[in-house]
Amino acid sequence: MGSGLDCPAPPRCARHQTLFILARLSGLLVLTFVMGRIVPTDPVRAIVGQDATREVYEHVFRQLGLDRPDRADIWHS
Repeated sequence: MGSGLDCPAPPRCARHQTLFILARLSGLLVLTFVMGRIVPTDPVRAIVGQDATREVYEHVFRQLGLDRPDRADIWHS
């Protein structure tokens, strides 16, 4: 009748669980980033609306960081 953990050494088990959680969070970060890039919508147009001027559109585009390469964008979001 244990506590549900089958770890012989609790500190080692805690380290394993922490690494597992970090791996899952990293996977979720990548998944949400990729999904945001492949969804066929324009996030700027959704924010500013269809009647926005080109200047407003470009300002929001830069403000959201969409002018940066994707590989740089994931680290600066």
